[in-house]
Amino acid sequence: MTHEPPQVLIPKHRRKRYLVGPGELIELCPDRVPADASWATSRPDVEVRVVEQTDSRAVVALDGPAGEVNVALLHDGPKGPRPITSWKFEIVDKVA
Repeated sequence: MTHEPPQVLIPKHRRKRYLVGPGELIELCPDRVPADASWATSRPDVEVRVVEQTDSRAVVALDGPAGEVNVALLHDGPKGPRPITSWKFEIVDKVA
C-alpha cells in the first residue's frame, strides 16, 4: 500500500471563499512573510496551526467548527498589529 502525500490547498484569489476541512493543509503565498508576523482569524473559536513557514510561504491548517472564517497575516507596527493580507475560507465537515 502506498501513501500519497496530503493534498494541499493553494488559494489563488484573495476575494474567493475556499472550502476547507478541519485540519486540511493550506499553502498561503503572500508577497512576504516577516519573521515576526502573526496569524489571526475573524472567529475566536478557530485556530490557525502553522505547519511550516518561510519568508515567502506558509503552510497552515484551520482547527475549529464549521462556518465562514477569514484568516489574516499580521505585522506589528508602531500602532499595534496591522494586516498585511487576508484570505477567506469556509470550514466544512466534508470537502467534496
